[in-house]
Amino acid sequence: MIVPVVVNHRIAMAAGVTLAGHLTDATAAAQPDDQAMLSLAFDEIHDAREVKAAVAAKLASIDNASEKVDDQGAFKVSLHPRPAPLKLDEGINKVAEKYPSFADLLGTVKQAVLKAPDAKIDYKPGVEVTIELTKPMEWNGAADAPNVSAISPQEGYFSW
Repeated sequence: MIVPVVVNHRIAMAAGVTLAGHLTDATAAAQPDDQAMLSLAFDEIHDAREVKAAVAAKLASIDNASEKVDDQGAFKVSLHPRPAPLKLDEGINKVAEKYPSFADLLGTVKQAVLKAPDAKIDYKPGVEVTIELTKPMEWNGAADAPNVSAISPQEGYFSW
């Protein structure tokens, strides 16, 4: 976890704790109109000192507007074209009624500039997610505040 978990204004779990889980279901999108889907279950948490605890948690949200997480914690990626490409297609079709050759050129430019939807669910390290407990848990591991050194201005930088 990148930030401590705070409960009732107290740190309950330190930053740096690792949440582990497993894939419970996966469905690849076979066609661009399909949705790819992943379902994860989180079942263990441990700190740097290897203090472990069982946990029951699910995915609540992903910091990315294109994925929707359902009530069970599964997330789906819709591969439907976004509204902008659809509007472009409508415009190109109107142009094609009077100027078919120009519409062909516009269609080629659109294909070169806009990427087709990607069926893969691929996250780089550092994507932020929100996890929600599905059962209460006991944690006896790290719950320390971050070690922050005192800060004082460097001489000569501030004058009043």
